[in-house]
Amino acid sequence: MLKVIEYRGEDKQWLESHISKKPHPDKKKILEYLKNGTRLAHVKYTERDILGSRKPLPCCRDAITDGVWVWKASVVYWIKKYNLMLPDEFIQYMKDQNWTVPSSLDLNGPSKDFMKGNVIFFSCRE
Repeated sequence: MLKVIEYRGEDKQWLESHISKKPHPDKKKILEYLKNGTRLAHVKYTERDILGSRKPLPCCRDAITDGVWVWKASVVYWIKKYNLMLPDEFIQYMKDQNWTVPSSLDLNGPSKDFMKGNVIFFSCRE
């Protein structure tokens, strides 16, 4: 079953309610894991830092996966700069994988594989 956790990067109030004052104890490991995922899809959309400068983010909204979970590339920015909180279930999954994304993923038929996984932070309003 597809699990969708909404992400509203355009909604300042939502973002502020999902930011922690303290970084997660495993922040570095989380960021490294997220950066090492495989690109599943390219999404043409410019996301802006609505909590700061309003400038375009230095990343994109590509869909990234580890074969089970899917996230937007821009999630790395929000965690790094603002301590955006991730679902505990996803953090536990990363820990269970020893913070290592599989080095090779079978992405043949990505829509089939995509529907089997969990989606985090993957909605887009224009």
